[in-house]
Amino acid sequence: MPDRIQLRKRSKLPPNCVDVGPSTPWANPFIIGSHRDGKTEECVAKYARLLRGVPTIGSCCSTDAQRKLYQYAQAHLHELRGRDVACSCNTARVCHADELLRFVAEQERIQKCA
Repeated sequence: MPDRIQLRKRSKLPPNCVDVGPSTPWANPFIIGSHRDGKTEECVAKYARLLRGVPTIGSCCSTDAQRKLYQYAQAHLHELRGRDVACSCNTARVCHADELLRFVAEQERIQKCA
């Protein structure tokens, strides 16, 4: 089963791993610590809902930016199947990369049932 890996500064991306960190199209667009988006857990929950097509109204992230991420995820989800994901977040804390792994596994289960 794929894992989340902490990608440290200047470290090389391991083989069979996709960078989903802040400078990639997979990045979490919600601003951690902002009064509109909330704490880490809240931002990750918003990201999880967005992957499933439920935008957050009143966020620091525009609905247009949320729509673009949703469309990107739908078009490129296959790139994450069977691969680890890397982000700069500490692996001991919750991260949007965890939600990407959950979403990929969820979509694979749905496809098997279809």
